[in-house]
Amino acid sequence: MYPIRVRHCQPQTIFQRGAIFLHDRAWVAVFLLLTASGSVFSQEVINREYLIKAAFLINFARYIEWPDLANDPNAPLIIGLYQPDPISPYLRQAIQSDATPRTIQLRIVNPDDPVPHCHILYFPRGIPPEKQRNILRAIPVKGILLVGETEGFLEWGGTINFVIVDNKVRLEINASQAQVQGLKISSKLIQIARLVR
Repeated sequence: MYPIRVRHCQPQTIFQRGAIFLHDRAWVAVFLLLTASGSVFSQEVINREYLIKAAFLINFARYIEWPDLANDPNAPLIIGLYQPDPISPYLRQAIQSDATPRTIQLRIVNPDDPVPHCHILYFPRGIPPEKQRNILRAIPVKGILLVGETEGFLEWGGTINFVIVDNKVRLEINASQAQVQGLKISSKLIQIARLVR
């Protein structure tokens, strides 16, 4: 497990009329919001899907309340990312803008390692489904937002699942699992998601 400390940031919301649009004009706007210097990824191919998902993960901090963070504005928000990890380059860039009320930390985790202490735990689809199910069954603690991008993730015990519908990144939310985890999800986030109970 490799902890990565990141500067304070102000996540820019990209919720627009209940959807995240993946068309070219909107992508230019999203990219400008997420890149303070305008010079990142100059030698990388930008993966539009993961740029949007990274922005969502950052914005979850604005629309979800965690039990252990509610009374401590100085406590860091910790995002755990299972390997193979396609999203951390975009997360690092997304959180480089200035002046956020909370520090954000990233932790890159091997799927065979114990579940890390974190507030958001991201499961990439590169992890085999059976492995994801085993991890979800074994998670011993509450207060973790479990985020995936694989069909069936919510049925296995996940909280939020990313899906692509009509070339747009959409959310599915398991409201029951969020309640079990002790998480309070804003109605603004619920309004743009498909609820699964």
